[in-house]
Amino acid sequence: MGKRIYLDHNVVVDVYQCRRAGLRELIDARKAAGDTFVYSPAHLEEIAVVLRCATNEANAQRMVEEQVALIAELTDTWEVLPAFQGVGASRVVQEHPSKCLERVLEHYHLTLSSEAIERFQLSWKSEKAFDQVQEEIGTGVRAGPGVELFPAKRNRLGIAPGVTNISPENVFEDTGVLAALMEKLWNYDWNLQTLPRGELLIASHADRERLINALFKVLEQVGYYADSFAKSRSHMHDVTHAIYAAVADVLVTGDERYAKRVRAIYHFLGLNTRVELVRDWVTESATE
Repeated sequence: MGKRIYLDHNVVVDVYQCRRAGLRELIDARKAAGDTFVYSPAHLEEIAVVLRCATNEANAQRMVEEQVALIAELTDTWEVLPAFQGVGASRVVQEHPSKCLERVLEHYHLTLSSEAIERFQLSWKSEKAFDQVQEEIGTGVRAGPGVELFPAKRNRLGIAPGVTNISPENVFEDTGVLAALMEKLWNYDWNLQTLPRGELLIASHADRERLINALFKVLEQVGYYADSFAKSRSHMHDVTHAIYAAVADVLVTGDERYAKRVRAIYHFLGLNTRVELVRDWVTESATE
């Protein structure tokens, strides 16, 4: 039986821009061998940014149409969607990505709201970012006593800058990281004993979404291959891709820092999706 493979959007862009030799040929060969490639709304949310940031509307529209057509071609329109009415497992259906893009654009206010929340949450990385966001939303609050930013949290928990030297499989075993995790889980009414893992998370898209979101936040707080404040939007898309990709056998990405975080989260949660860097995936497949 073939594998289900999820390509991170940066890999789709690799194909679109023909910037990685052998990649498209490998995808076609895998499909011919029985593997299935899937996309998710996260891909279309990233494509929608092209329209939003366009300086030339006609050119942007052409790029969007080309990328939507490419996703349809790569995946044969197989898509991962959230659970029906929020209950149960993710759905894997055939739907042309243009239909998904229509929904993304129709409800784009939700994307903008999510971006604003993500930016606020990542502003706790530094005094400058925190004060900037607080000024923008007009709270009058500024960094100072009583506001525990991420660096202060790491100091309190005894998390050293060398946390990035810990392997993804072991990072959640670090005493300080584990303490940060337990504090985060308290906000979700879970603890280490009641945490759903493995097949329980495959059976519940909603629980998987909440938990993967929470664990990414923990890794940001402790500084494990964390994103910069300026990348809050791409961070949001990264999290969403990780949520959907958990129903695949393989997640292929071109971002090494992202791969380490996803491996750490999947390992901790008992999710079996293998995370591959695209350069290794192409090279190793060529020698098989």
